[in-house]
Amino acid sequence: MSRHLILFAHGSRDPRWRQPFEGFHAKLLAEQGASAAQPPFSVHLAYMEMTSPTLGEVVDAIVAEGGSKLVVLPMFMAAGAHLAHDLPRLLEEVAARHPGVEIQALPPLGEHPAVVEAMLRVAQTVF
Repeated sequence: MSRHLILFAHGSRDPRWRQPFEGFHAKLLAEQGASAAQPPFSVHLAYMEMTSPTLGEVVDAIVAEGGSKLVVLPMFMAAGAHLAHDLPRLLEEVAARHPGVEIQALPPLGEHPAVVEAMLRVAQTVF
């Protein structure tokens, strides 16, 4: 498979922090596996810091298996310093190690209109 989605989260020393990301990753993998046909892309989970695997480790593994088109989906609420400075630096590092591999970074998940709508629905059901 040449197309790969990398869910990119911040990372934390606290293992409880990882649970929502790992749960989302597992659900997405299960949905991919439930498809009768070949999934259109594979799904991976990577962290920026304090947690493994790192983005570099995931990209290196994907490329070692022949992956050539990678899309990074930041599991962040908004674009801040990490996405403005750290992610571009990390992407430059992996691109330098793997010339010819296409790596695209998407806007943060929290800014997607569907996510904003879902958060509005949750907020409206609090009381």
